Amino acid sequence: MSAADTLDRVLIDGLQLYMPIGLHSWERDQAQPVRVDLELDCERRALGDEPVVCYERLSERVKVLAAAGHVELVETLAERIAGLCLSDPRVRRATVSVRKTGAVPGTAAVGVKVVRENSVPET
Repeated sequence: MSAADTLDRVLIDGLQLYMPIGLHSWERDQAQPVRVDLELDCERRALGDEPVVCYERLSERVKVLAAAGHVELVETLAERIAGLCLSDPRVRRATVSVRKTGAVPGTAAVGVKVVRENSVPET
């Protein structure tokens, strides 16, 4: 059985945040709606008191990260979230989408998607 056969995909779809984000001066002091979607390829094994990667705890950690203050770029926020996800050694791959849902008139959202991977430990 390959490593890919033993992975689960953990999904967080449409996590709604409200935070100051953007390059413009008005975006520093005015919170905006932001949508975050995560797809994590994870090993199913216990770590501490968690038998699997807990989407509820991870969602809360993303909210805390977003509440830490102004972020200039959606790319920066996506990288930070990916790093947070990959800090759990069970997470092999993190696909993170960050979208500003009110930034550009005439669009549903604008944003970025990043894909980051942890290396598989050698056995």
